Amino acid sequence: MRIQGSGEAQVARLRTRMDRLNVRLLRLLESRATLVRTIMAVKKRVGVGRIDRAREDHMIRALLEESRGVLSPEDLERLFRCLFRISRGLAREHKPGRRRRISGRYPRTPTAR
Repeated sequence: MRIQGSGEAQVARLRTRMDRLNVRLLRLLESRATLVRTIMAVKKRVGVGRIDRAREDHMIRALLEESRGVLSPEDLERLFRCLFRISRGLAREHKPGRRRRISGRYPRTPTAR
């Protein structure tokens, strides 16, 4: 068994921080998905179209203006376009009590490294 050097200990601490951040990000994404479903239900009730590309474009422009520049504009746009695409699929894919099959390649919970 090797004793962890200072570099390995630092990486372990950083990975722990990353795991916590990932859980926070997950909770935010879940909150966003809940809000998306609520918006979709209201839009359906009042007869408004589900997809609003102009609104998506507006959100992208606003996010690019808010960006601190850590992510490139292209990466930021790609990330949120992907999120929008997933959001559009929420209404048709989700059935209460039904879970989607998840690939078995990765553990379901973060583990210390």
